[in-house]
Amino acid sequence: MRGGMAWVHVGGQELLAQLQTKPEAGVPLRFLVEQLVPDIILKEVDGDETAAANQSISPADLIRQYLEARDAFDAMLHARLWPSIVSPADIPDAAPAALTAFATFVSDDAEALSLFTQVQQHRLNVNLLLAATRSGTLHYLPWLMPQAHAMEILMSSDNTGTARITASAQLPACGRTLIQCLAGTERMAYRLFLERARSEHSGPPSGRSEPVATLAATVCRIRDEHRPQQLLPIVCLGCGPLPAGIHDVLTSILRPAGLSGGTSGSLNRRA
Repeated sequence: MRGGMAWVHVGGQELLAQLQTKPEAGVPLRFLVEQLVPDIILKEVDGDETAAANQSISPADLIRQYLEARDAFDAMLHARLWPSIVSPADIPDAAPAALTAFATFVSDDAEALSLFTQVQQHRLNVNLLLAATRSGTLHYLPWLMPQAHAMEILMSSDNTGTARITASAQLPACGRTLIQCLAGTERMAYRLFLERARSEHSGPPSGRSEPVATLAATVCRIRDEHRPQQLLPIVCLGCGPLPAGIHDVLTSILRPAGLSGGTSGSLNRRA
């Protein structure tokens, strides 16, 4: 580190950043993205100051602040950005173009940049809560599925090299959808939970997978079987309705009633 400049690893990329502090090599740092195009500009966030400022705010309020900012920003994207770049025929291959358009939109629009910065700040606060319970790191990635709302991923890993990945989104056809998976060095296995797992004509629950969930499981199995052999094998362990009280990444690991920051493990028991 020289003259306040240092190389930092952000999202798998090595970037040159000016730091206000003088951390040791390998120490985790927190940044806010102030600009993406034409150059990436990061602002270092003091973790101690952030934690101190949040001591007077309840965990439920911290989470609520994040959700409100995320939903407001999502609404802006769906009103002003996604309809102009994504058509139904483009949805399977939309992510690369969506990321480019997203970066340009946030960089060029002052209102979008301000709101996205708020989302990221509140997300950092939520991640402080998750770190306290070693629940992983929350990522908000709206460009991965432009047709969806509230596209989030929670990632954590253990000492064995196994990664736990939970992804959630609100999809037009399926409603709230959650995928919980475990990824090792040799394969990845996942379960799919759907808000609308039963069709209107499927009748009362029978204890078995209803038609919509069965169809989703079949689609997942066929897709997994046709993946190129050189890629990491992926296996679908089943599809079904969302457990009671679970509707996104955060409620899958925090107590649904109060979102108090304690872990419930309710989804893990059903998985």
